Amino acid sequence: MSQPLLEGTYEDIASMPNTRDEELDSLSARVAELESSLAEAESRAKREAVVTVLNLLGAALRQVASGKIEMPPLDVATTTAPSSRWEAIKQRNPGRIAQAVDTLLVHGTMSVSNLASAMRMDRSNCSKNVVTKLRSMGLLVIDGTGFKLKDLG
Repeated sequence: MSQPLLEGTYEDIASMPNTRDEELDSLSARVAELESSLAEAESRAKREAVVTVLNLLGAALRQVASGKIEMPPLDVATTTAPSSRWEAIKQRNPGRIAQAVDTLLVHGTMSVSNLASAMRMDRSNCSKNVVTKLRSMGLLVIDGTGFKLKDLG
């Protein structure tokens, strides 16, 4: 005769609801939800940082344009090392011509308006007294929409 190994009642494991699988599914869904919200928060923070930087830059540019902030003159000697030929040309043509050469050495191709703004002078004055003289000396070359210094190399 066989005797039961255990006394009392027992439940079949296969018929029990699997709570661990349900808990794992619930936790997996929660992790996915949190990862999604984290990605959205990071994206929003990056956008807000870019907007903040652009607003600060815009405010600074408005202050410079209104004259509240004085921009120091660009020190060309530390920015670029022009050739000795350009130095000789600047010594023979002091003043606005030398300043234009320095400006064009630093910035490359510029329109007449950009050159006039960089030199803080009127556009027509720059065109007549600076650009025309540099072109007559053969030192300016038309490059697309602006002028650049001739390559002396």
